[in-house]
Amino acid sequence: FKGKKSKNYPALVRDNEIKALLLAIDEYSGDHKTKVALKLGIYTAARSFNIRAAQWSEFDFEKEIWSIDISKMKHEREYFKLPMSRQVKELLKEYRKFCTDKDYLFYSPVSKTKFMSENTLNVALRRMGYTKDEIVFHGFRSSFSTICNENLHIHGYSEAIIEKCLAHKDTNSVRAAYNRAANLSHMRGLMQWW
Repeated sequence: FKGKKSKNYPALVRDNEIKALLLAIDEYSGDHKTKVALKLGIYTAARSFNIRAAQWSEFDFEKEIWSIDISKMKHEREYFKLPMSRQVKELLKEYRKFCTDKDYLFYSPVSKTKFMSENTLNVALRRMGYTKDEIVFHGFRSSFSTICNENLHIHGYSEAIIEKCLAHKDTNSVRAAYNRAANLSHMRGLMQWW
């Protein structure tokens, strides 16, 4: 049997490229839901499915935590808790004014009980002028990882915290079995730096 090849998703990996992307999203003339989903993807580095299937009940605005249920996660955990930066909290509080009666943040245009399709976010990037060789939505996670790892000396958080923010499972099985630290304050600091 052939081994599975790992795939590197196209990503923007420089600060100025991320800033230009955020400006392009601000200027995007498409659906407002799509603009917010794109920004949430950049700000949180969450997986596409977690963004698209995000529900209002997952967000605790007082504690500033996004809790994603195990059924939506890649690895077995009770919940994945990701601290919200000030920017994420402001973005969602403003956005909530437009869709308070919906369960999903990014509901489908054809059904209010389903969420946004997988292609919507990549199509929006193409409409903004980015090619599939420059960036795909999943590449936001690579952007986060690359820029955070290149700036360890500036933000002061470890590679382990970066991986924790990406909801990656510890590759050391013994450490993963014993270390159950949430590290939410460190994660909060890194997400705010980002």
